[in-house]
Amino acid sequence: MLDSTLWLERECRDLFITALLMAEPREFSEEQRQIAIGSLETTGWVVPAGWYGFVAAAGPGIVNRAGMDMAAGMAALKQLGEADPESRSADFEGRRLVRVDGGFIVLNYIKYREKDATSAERSKRWRERHKAKESIQPTRVADTPTRVIRHQEEVEVEVEVKRKAKALASRLPKNWSPSQAQLDWALKAQPTWDEQHVAKVAESFRDYWLSRPGQGATKLDWDLTWHNWVRRESPRKSRTDGQRLNLDGTPKLAI
Repeated sequence: MLDSTLWLERECRDLFITALLMAEPREFSEEQRQIAIGSLETTGWVVPAGWYGFVAAAGPGIVNRAGMDMAAGMAALKQLGEADPESRSADFEGRRLVRVDGGFIVLNYIKYREKDATSAERSKRWRERHKAKESIQPTRVADTPTRVIRHQEEVEVEVEVKRKAKALASRLPKNWSPSQAQLDWALKAQPTWDEQHVAKVAESFRDYWLSRPGQGATKLDWDLTWHNWVRRESPRKSRTDGQRLNLDGTPKLAI
């Protein structure tokens, strides 16, 4: 990374390193369409199917974790998702971090992870454990050595990511209410709602998360949590009294 063009751009560099720390390894069986920064339109470029690092956060959430100015951070996100003709690597035409449905994909995540000096030692430990278990459990055909070693490494990386994420997570403020941007997003995501209904949903959202054990749950990105709450708002019947419930079990508010 020290010899890449990325190192010369401080905002892009800081944001990319933050995304690397937040990312979790994930395999995509289908190609993913890139979404433009600042809109819901696709750019026309697609991420090929394969293994990448995935950050389940909105753009502002990554910028906040990097401790950057929002305008500069969003501009850096846009630049990281564009082709870089000066990049040393021809992979993905120089793109590094692209927005997709549900978050962001770190395109060269696996390459950076494989440079980890501890990878060989972890693989050796896995082979020793796997050899000891072979006489007890037959290995499935689908679990080739490469795939299972990769899975073991992913588990160890995921534990470290969760440890760091726990330190970065925050609680929902007791006086939380949706911002204008969150309100507009909810009205667009649920066309049948009005502002009064969004206010009721927001009240339910706030009460639910503040009532969680330990004086409220912690999240890396409350903006993304709000989006998921609004998306999952759908009718559901209770087995006991017929009351309409949301997917999380809270009462469904009448429109």
